[in-house]
Amino acid sequence: MSIYYTGKDDSNRRLDRVLRKMFPQAGLSQIFHLIRKGSIKINNKKVRPDTRICEGDEITVHGLASPAVDRKKTKPQNKNNLSEFSRLSKMIIFKNEHLLALNKPDGLLTHGTGSLDELVRDYWSLNSSPSLSFRPGPAHRLDRNTSGLILYSLSLYGARNLSLFFRQGAIDKYYLALLDGELNKEESWIDRIERNSKDKRSFASGSGKLAATVVRPLLKRKGRTLALCAITTGRTHQIRAQGMLHGHPLSGDIKYQGSNISGGYLLHSLCLRLKDDKAVMFFPPLWAPLTVKARRLLTSFFSTPAVMEALKSIHEELLPEEGLL
Repeated sequence: MSIYYTGKDDSNRRLDRVLRKMFPQAGLSQIFHLIRKGSIKINNKKVRPDTRICEGDEITVHGLASPAVDRKKTKPQNKNNLSEFSRLSKMIIFKNEHLLALNKPDGLLTHGTGSLDELVRDYWSLNSSPSLSFRPGPAHRLDRNTSGLILYSLSLYGARNLSLFFRQGAIDKYYLALLDGELNKEESWIDRIERNSKDKRSFASGSGKLAATVVRPLLKRKGRTLALCAITTGRTHQIRAQGMLHGHPLSGDIKYQGSNISGGYLLHSLCLRLKDDKAVMFFPPLWAPLTVKARRLLTSFFSTPAVMEALKSIHEELLPEEGLL
């Protein structure tokens, strides 16, 4: 027999759904069978699969192996773990009870082994109330070699609201991109693109989903453009694919026909801000500074004063109440 205690983020969730989160290896029919025969109880009482859980309930479980993921809080045990927590702390742009905003470096995976997901979940396990069914996760995703702002939910309330915000287009999203070719004026890129799961590329397709990006040149010199890209949709590889389709692939993005430059492409999630300052789950406008690596890349194509002035100008435009960068 195993005993588990529910947390705040388990409250008002159905028992069967909480158990599916806890025991992903178990089939739903097996969970239903154990509940009906009384092998799984709440507060020592026989219940139905659709029973709603309350914070602090005691769930006793007979007949299921221990959860695949340890639900207990653990502290870092060695210097390697401590260095990982320190690494994540340096990425934090903003944090509250419901969300975590990070400045992800390029080269770091969002999902999988050794990913940002693992860092965030370890951090969350030490800094939040325990939960049987909730685990923090990204509200959107960034490619491995894309840097900048990424939002993680730290509560069920945060997960639901962030998902709603992105689905409804309630968040303005701005990226910096280094493009091949010189863009002379602002352009609106409207396409339909589709994902090829075999070669993991997005391509133009009449049956694809709408992709909309407004691209504004900030600096241009010797066949390169530093552009501010505002996206109103969120398709996989959207800016990378549309750049290629409109004759301005990201410099260094070989996968999408970009020129070959040392260090790979520069695509940086620069700013996220809510359209409505009275949104149900408010957070302030967020800005992710460029890394030293990214600044060095830009100053290899444009003068340092020009790069600094461009960043300052955009910061003042997008975050006017915060003053100078």
